[in-house]
Amino acid sequence: MLKRQRREFALPITQMAEAEVKLHVGGHPAMSKPSNPQSAIRNPQSRRWNDYGIGLLEQAQYGPAANAFRRASALNPNDPNLMVNIAIAEMRTERFGPEREQWRKASSALEEALRLDPSNWRTRYYRALVLRGDGRLQEAADELRQIVARYPRDREAQRSLGQTLLTLNRIAEARLAFESVTAIDPTDFGAWQFLTSIYASENRKADAERAQSLYLQWRDDPRAYDIALRFFAAHPQWADERIGAHAHGQHSAHRPVVAGAQAAPDR
Repeated sequence: MLKRQRREFALPITQMAEAEVKLHVGGHPAMSKPSNPQSAIRNPQSRRWNDYGIGLLEQAQYGPAANAFRRASALNPNDPNLMVNIAIAEMRTERFGPEREQWRKASSALEEALRLDPSNWRTRYYRALVLRGDGRLQEAADELRQIVARYPRDREAQRSLGQTLLTLNRIAEARLAFESVTAIDPTDFGAWQFLTSIYASENRKADAERAQSLYLQWRDDPRAYDIALRFFAAHPQWADERIGAHAHGQHSAHRPVVAGAQAAPDR
């Protein structure tokens, strides 16, 4: 579609992980061996429960997801990441209740994860979010600063730092954090939205106008919802796709499938 419109678009590429494997070949010993060759297959039941919890989490079934992660952690109690997964599920459940019981459960899970591995940066990131949610803004900002120093190209860590500093009214520092987000991904419309108001507060009119323009360019199309409603009204056999968690079975409506040129997005 971009080619037909004579447009070019390039997204930044960020290396997320790297792994190295040394093979034993031709009877010669490998130069190095993994410290625990059984780590990939250890606790298969724990891994299954964790994968199940991830699936529930993606379908917004936060309570069952937390329970699944607890089952996984009970089977593999030395893995701090399973405790972090519990905390994530509990934190997301918190959005739907006036009580803070889930928030306390998340905090407890993260404390246990830190006990298992105090240097786990993933744990420390979510603990910083809990600190911010508890109103301990300076502690959250200090923790997030250490995280972005360790992982300067982590957009979410930079964004969380910027939001925390903004709440602390440290505008210039917050601006630097959001500018770091846009340096990593120039299409991050959320960061441009924050920068629009920050530049305006600093009387940088040209920068504010540019940030607003980029926010409007990259944000979600506000017309998409109405277009989707008209599509589902005209094609009710696809209506259940609006629901995040649903099942397809033998009694599901027939759906014709198009391919090739007929499936082009501009048709």
